[in-house]
Order: sequence, then structure tokens, then C-alpha cells
Amino acid sequence: SQSSFSKAIMRLEKDVGVRLIDRSRHPICLTPAGKSFYEDCSRLKPLYQDALKRLETYAEKRKVRALICPKSYAYRSALQEYALTYPKDTVEYDQTSAFSGIVELMLNGRYDFCITPKPLVIPPTLKYTEVYTDSPYLLVRRDSELARLESVSFRDLNGLRFYESPFSWYLIQELIRYFEFAPEKVIPDREGTEAHLVKREEVVHRVARGDGVSIYCGRDVSVFRDDRIRFLPIRELPELPVVLLERAGARDRPEKAQFRAWIKDKLESYVCPLLK
Repeated sequence: SQSSFSKAIMRLEKDVGVRLIDRSRHPICLTPAGKSFYEDCSRLKPLYQDALKRLETYAEKRKVRALICPKSYAYRSALQEYALTYPKDTVEYDQTSAFSGIVELMLNGRYDFCITPKPLVIPPTLKYTEVYTDSPYLLVRRDSELARLESVSFRDLNGLRFYESPFSWYLIQELIRYFEFAPEKVIPDREGTEAHLVKREEVVHRVARGDGVSIYCGRDVSVFRDDRIRFLPIRELPELPVVLLERAGARDRPEKAQFRAWIKDKLESYVCPLLK
């Protein structure tokens, strides 16, 4: 305010012992001493700004630690954009396809957040923010018996052969435990290094060829549409949204609140559209 400005000038004049403002004129103007002081300060301003910038290199950056599940180019691109938007903050992230292990990883306190499809069971020590919607689908060959259905139940999947890629392999293991259905076989038939797991494109090709079926989230396969394949909703699990998982009761630092708001607002624009 004008009053605060006047008081600040009066304090400065008292400190330097020289009148800087000529108050006898209207409007008021600088005295010769005031003009000299202003010119000297103007030369000092860029030096002051440079000094502040150099100090920033010594300051500890605000840091957010994130886990990405599954491994995703879209998520990595989003985090790179976040880093450009907030250059004073640092986002450190790891990636995993092991959907069955993310709850334990979040509980051990290493990460602030996990971007992941919503776990089937979330303990009360964790909380989540829904980021965008998605749904799981059974991929079947169009001329198969199941393809005549509009949707399937997990009991319809007993005795079927599944082909899965890294993330979907872990997802189907969770579904088997939670919904207690019994496939004939899941290929690969055991957990191993991801180099031994087939790629998503190969899974789609094998289903189209009639070698078996697969379960995928719709956005993950919406770009792999094939006229030989039908995508059937699963009645017991109509939605599997992507969420931002975090520990309940953890201190909500400003950088965490900023990251949460940005991910909720922006992440969906980086991923594939919903399967229709």
C-alpha cells in the first residue's frame, strides 16, 4: 500500500541519513541524492539476481520419488514434461511390471507415489487418487466360441490357455488368486526375467492366430486393433482405473501436493484412448 511504501522510504532515509524523496513537490520526486542512489541500485540489481541464481545451485531441490507400473513410455514422457514444468523440483522414478508386488513396495516407504492400475486389495495403510478410467478385457479370436458372448465371467475362463506379456502376466496371477479361476496354462508358466516374456504385439498376434486368449487393460491394446480379435468385458471386474497410490498418513509436503495435482490433471493426455 501507499502507506507501507512511505514508511519503508522513511526507514531507508533514516538508515542512510539523507533525504531521498522531495515531498514539497506534487507529485513527489527524487532528490539529487535519491537519483544517485537509484542509479547505483539499478546497477546492483542484475548482480543481486545473478547471486540468487548461483545460490540455487547449492540449495537442495525438492524431491518426489515415484514408482511406475507397468513400464510405460507414456508415463516416462509425462514425468519428463513435469520436470520441464517444474525445473526446481526433482522426480526420481523406477519402473516395474510386477503388479503383484507394488503394495509391498509402497509400504516399505521408499516411494512417495506409485502410478499403477488400482490393486485388487488396498490395505488401510495406503490410499489412492484415481487418475483416469480403464477396463480389463479378454482378448479372443473372433471365430471362437467365447466370441459369441457380449461379456465373460471368470468362470468362463477355466481351462483356457493364456498368453501374456510382462505386465499382463503379473496381472493374471493376481486375478487367479483373487477370483479363483483355473486356466489350463499361463504362458510363460513361471515368473522369470522379463526378457523371457513375450511382447504385447506377439500376444495380440498369437490370440489372432487362435493359440490362446489374453487379458489386457483396454488402453494398452487400443492401438493394436485386429479384425480377427474380439475384446470382451469381464463382468466381475468392469473397471480397473489407473491410480496414484501413496501411504496414508504420510506428511503431505508441498512438492507432493503439486505432483499429485499435476498427474491427476495431465497424465491421461499422454496415454492411449479408451477401447471402444
